[in-house]
Amino acid sequence: MNAFASQVQATKERMRGLVFRGELPEGTVVREDDLRRELGESVRVVRQALRELAREGFLIRKPRVGTVVGGAASAGRLLPRMRSVGILTGYRESALKSDPFIARVAYGIEQSLLAPRQVTIFAQTPSSKGGVDDPPRLEPDETKRRVQGVIALEANHTPSLNQLVAAGLPVVAVDYYDPAGAFDVSAIDHQGAGYAAAAHLLRLGHRRIAFAGEGPRAGSSDPTWQDRLMGYLRAMAESGHLYAQPLVFDIRFRTHRHIPAALPDWHRAHTPSAYVLCSSRSAPFVLEALGALGLRCPHDVSLACADGTLVEAPGGLRLSRLRVDYEDLGENAVRLLNARLACKDAPPVRAILPVDFEVGDSSRAV
Repeated sequence: MNAFASQVQATKERMRGLVFRGELPEGTVVREDDLRRELGESVRVVRQALRELAREGFLIRKPRVGTVVGGAASAGRLLPRMRSVGILTGYRESALKSDPFIARVAYGIEQSLLAPRQVTIFAQTPSSKGGVDDPPRLEPDETKRRVQGVIALEANHTPSLNQLVAAGLPVVAVDYYDPAGAFDVSAIDHQGAGYAAAAHLLRLGHRRIAFAGEGPRAGSSDPTWQDRLMGYLRAMAESGHLYAQPLVFDIRFRTHRHIPAALPDWHRAHTPSAYVLCSSRSAPFVLEALGALGLRCPHDVSLACADGTLVEAPGGLRLSRLRVDYEDLGENAVRLLNARLACKDAPPVRAILPVDFEVGDSSRAV
């Protein structure tokens, strides 16, 4: 490839990067002069790149409008399609079927691959003592021979993921991000989730609303829990009901088994009328603790969940919860791998999935 062709190819990749990062949304009129200033390329290079992108369907020429960015379908034709993906998880392989969150994300990943699909699982062994903060270590060159890209699903370890990226392997982390991360991210709007759960309880007239999750922690290994907390705090602050000492019941180390023993004393001391649960998986344990105090949900204490892993709690109680199609997280992860193969030099991308809130039977008006 000669120098001119190389410059054209690089310009095309940078153009794709602008589109995939949302800096040139669908329907945007592409102006040649603006592009030359943005990309620092010559008129001849930019013009040829635009011609080729238009021929490929990435750009569309419209009469009396000009050249515009094509839709997702036309852009998608340019993307390499993934056939072979590795799923890296800090859990055991059995969790890909037994854990509702992981199973649904993994299904979205598999369904987004081009047939014949190949999914390789890199999980903890039955005897391993590792967890989400210490996933299996992959040898980059061997991994590149086996898969086209890696999706880190409950594998919260920036150095390991950055090592794979440095070796030239596309990596997407699901719901884990770090300013020091060189990998792409497919995530839910977790701050919006915490905000939506708290806002729901505020609309019902609750004022002493507690957050059951992780307290403010600079060294947290799970930014999603911190984001849900920030969303709760923002909703409470906007309503004028954020106390000088926020009502936060800290679920230590993100494990739920200690809740029945620790929550009753905490509840007696703070007497909230409602809880935002950072994780819906804590609902059975919270209900057990409240039951030990003779409190019924939602008649005495209301609950709203800032995630949507569980639909029902024990006894058939339908939870007020986040409504998320977790399969979309998996699909977005594969789309990001496709985009990364097309735009190798683009900065890390974070694709955020918007959220909605579903009112259930676990919350009621005061």
